[in-house]
Amino acid sequence: DVVPYNVFTVKRGALMNGAPLYATVFNGKMLVAPLPDSDTDYTGTLVYDATVAPLSATTPSNWVLVNHPDVYLYGAASHSAPYLREDERVAVWRDFYMNAIEEVRIARDRAEYGTSPLRIVLPSVPGECT
Repeated sequence: DVVPYNVFTVKRGALMNGAPLYATVFNGKMLVAPLPDSDTDYTGTLVYDATVAPLSATTPSNWVLVNHPDVYLYGAASHSAPYLREDERVAVWRDFYMNAIEEVRIARDRAEYGTSPLRIVLPSVPGECT
């Protein structure tokens, strides 16, 4: 499971060497826990988010345009309003744009962490991890 770094540090402290069960990214490095056994090979799949490919004649689409076209629509509209001398519309288009960006963030978080609410489980005994 990929977990946030603070969860990873708790999980890592409770495990001995063996097959990796948890992973996180910290300071640009991927960390796994428990530490893999030195005499065993493990395989897995690494999935990462790449930067957004800029639109061009050779790249007419990207994942943002496919999944969140409103980001481009409202971004362009907010920049067009002053040009069209509709300055009063700038704030409206900017609000729509910021909402579209927030929807991208929410979709990313749901893909990474699922849709269940986050919860903190405190140990019943100090220093004990569950």
